[in-house]
Amino acid sequence: MVNISIVIEILSYVLPFSNEIANILTSSGIKMFDGVYKHCIDKYLIPQNILKIISKDKICNQRDIISKIMFDIISFVGIIIYISKNAIQYGYLTGILNGINIILFSFILPNLYMFRLIRVIRSYFKLKNKYNTILVGLLFIGVLIGFTILFEFIIYSLAAHVKIDPELEKYIYPR
Repeated sequence: MVNISIVIEILSYVLPFSNEIANILTSSGIKMFDGVYKHCIDKYLIPQNILKIISKDKICNQRDIISKIMFDIISFVGIIIYISKNAIQYGYLTGILNGINIILFSFILPNLYMFRLIRVIRSYFKLKNKYNTILVGLLFIGVLIGFTILFEFIIYSLAAHVKIDPELEKYIYPR
């Protein structure tokens, strides 16, 4: 039987990246993953006069919106699990700092650099196969998860002994 703590630990590292994994699968160009996390715009955000000139495949339908929302919710639940796990195990300050850590590595950095990096690596190594997009993307996410874990240990070593509310934090797991 699997210990629930191990399951929570794994989920806290993997779930925050679920929308980026879905994004990689969609961007691979493999037909099976087409539209998993479609890059499109909600038609209600665009003025009617501009809506007429935008290609129909760039406009989200209801299925696209629901699919994106579901992956985003899974990702946010993962972030919440990660922050809660750290706050319960190590205290409020460590939970807050590791919350910033997971948001940086699972949201900000992938949104800024992931596809740029995938494009550069595929071009540099002359990778033409669609599966290479998935491979390079998952390797990038693996590196980000590794950095998340590394920075979690650094944050723990620097902040675990700082107590914001000593009265409440005495109920946190022993350190």
